[in-house]
Amino acid sequence: MPKMNLPKHDESYNPPEEYLWAEKEVNEWKTSHVEDRLQNYYPKIHKALRHVEVYQPLIKERFERCLDIYLAPRMRKKKVDMNPDDLLPED
Repeated sequence: MPKMNLPKHDESYNPPEEYLWAEKEVNEWKTSHVEDRLQNYYPKIHKALRHVEVYQPLIKERFERCLDIYLAPRMRKKKVDMNPDDLLPED
């Protein structure tokens, strides 16, 4: 299973100004259907990390990732049956 991606700049609790959305974009995001959204959040500034709201689907996403890892098929290694005498050089 691949590792999770690192967070991007717009996922920060205090993103740079160029990553913030205009009011129109935020309203379009809120009115759009959940499945049609490109991302499940919109960037906004918080004064401190403790002011960030709880990310509601976190538990579900972590559970689904753990389930994917648990149910992923394992690779089977083929063992080669060799006679140890074959590895020794001949005199």
